[in-house]
Amino acid sequence: MTSELNCTQFTEPYPEPGTDKAANTAVPVFITAIVEAYRPFHTFLLLFLLIFAFVANILIVIVLWQKEMRKVGVNVTMMLIALCDFGCSVAALGQMLLRSYTESLWQSPSYAVRVALFLASPVFILSSVVLFVNTVQEDEEGVYIDISELSLRNNCMFLKTSLVMAGSCFKLFPCIGMLSLSIFLLGRIDDGKRSMLASISSNQKDKT
Repeated sequence: MTSELNCTQFTEPYPEPGTDKAANTAVPVFITAIVEAYRPFHTFLLLFLLIFAFVANILIVIVLWQKEMRKVGVNVTMMLIALCDFGCSVAALGQMLLRSYTESLWQSPSYAVRVALFLASPVFILSSVVLFVNTVQEDEEGVYIDISELSLRNNCMFLKTSLVMAGSCFKLFPCIGMLSLSIFLLGRIDDGKRSMLASISSNQKDKT
């Protein structure tokens, strides 16, 4: 089975950063250094982004709620997007406040389990096929995750198929959908500008 592992780079257990096995591994050391340098600023940067999103989306909704702006469908769509983003920022701010200033009930394991189950269930259902890609192995050095025999059969067909499915569901399709929506909105905005310019030009001709 070892000869069949040429289809993947995960031929050995991944070394833990800081150990002797990872002494020559530059990527884990680099990532660890970035995380340690960023960690003290995480709370302040996150709070700044959330407050900025909170205020910016309120201003966007105020502008797009005007009677003249609500006549264009694109403006209504953008206003709804701003409302959704506003809700996300409010939820994130509430989470930060609950984490910092509330009692331990909100941070209890049972509460965390309920929230995690609610959020993770759809993702787990879609990505459950990935569970069969890996298997748990044990040797003298301890327990580690390895590529399963099912993933290596038929020239790694199951491994390749699961990776393509997971990448398509969680990366490719959302990116294509967001790109298509952005192009559609830009096109509608351009059409709205042209219609407005034509209307202004027509009104000027009528006045003359």
